Amino acid sequence: MAISYQTPNTTSDDYVATAQIGTAPAKYERVVHGFSMQPYQCGVLSGYQHHVNITGLQGGTKYFYRVGSDVYGWSPQYHFTTGPSGPQNTSFIFYGDMGVEYSDASIKLIEDMVSKDEVDFLVHNGDISYADNLYYDRNGTGYLDWMDTFYDNIRGFATTMPIMFAPGNHEWPCDMAEYKRRQAMMPSHDAGSWNSSNWYAHTFGQIRMISLSGENGELQDNTTPQFKWLKQQLRIALVDKEAGRISWIFTHSHYMRQPTGYCTYDYGQPSSTDPTEICCVENCNQTSFQKEVEDLFVQYHVDVHFTSHEHVYERTYPVYRYKKVWGLMS
Repeated sequence: MAISYQTPNTTSDDYVATAQIGTAPAKYERVVHGFSMQPYQCGVLSGYQHHVNITGLQGGTKYFYRVGSDVYGWSPQYHFTTGPSGPQNTSFIFYGDMGVEYSDASIKLIEDMVSKDEVDFLVHNGDISYADNLYYDRNGTGYLDWMDTFYDNIRGFATTMPIMFAPGNHEWPCDMAEYKRRQAMMPSHDAGSWNSSNWYAHTFGQIRMISLSGENGELQDNTTPQFKWLKQQLRIALVDKEAGRISWIFTHSHYMRQPTGYCTYDYGQPSSTDPTEICCVENCNQTSFQKEVEDLFVQYHVDVHFTSHEHVYERTYPVYRYKKVWGLMS
């Protein structure tokens, strides 16, 4: 379990990222230290970003924790429950494109489901805060203020529930610096994804989740490091699935048709020069790369591919080459 938090850019350089954790309220059995990322100039100077990775936890166990220090003070006490130690039934919420505006109802729904223990983890599939819309506001202060507001808004569930992030087109400022800083603990190192927090894989209960990124040409064709990594991860996932170690293989990326996918609704106008917007209707021409990825998904028994970006909800029957099919899924 990784815990991430931020302190102001006036924090002393000798501050040590620290979490205290235990299995009973206010009885902290362990002190775990992490690492800190220096303030970064993106519009204005950001805060310190701190990350603490806590290992050796028991599955299906409730833990209480706080972060901080005796010198600078401690956060309130929070808690989380670890995932199952084996392939047990698992529930998760998958969403994208949340932002600060218009998200009150979604946040309330998630908080309610988390408080009732109806969900085990969350996935936010890109376009996180939409702070980039204010990048040039108030001499650059609007960008980070808006981002901080978003993370404060989701505190009610983000402090008690594992939440996995993936990038979208609204994470662009400063070469995605703030996304990379705040999401530095996405499990890319464990998945061997060349140290890119933009794409990674993880297992939770019976689910293998493979998170992909279409940003900055990272998944534009079959020569990219991410595509080679994807093929490797799919092979590993199928071995684990056939051995009974997992039951489901899920993939996700922010864009509807990158690397492949289906949709019927166009948010805005399709553009022949923008592969993220091209042809979101029935019977579109698939590129050779989209066909290659679709064939991989079939070959390695991917059960569901999730996408975001279009600001609508759709789901399909099992589909192959724009045809409804059966027998290609678990």
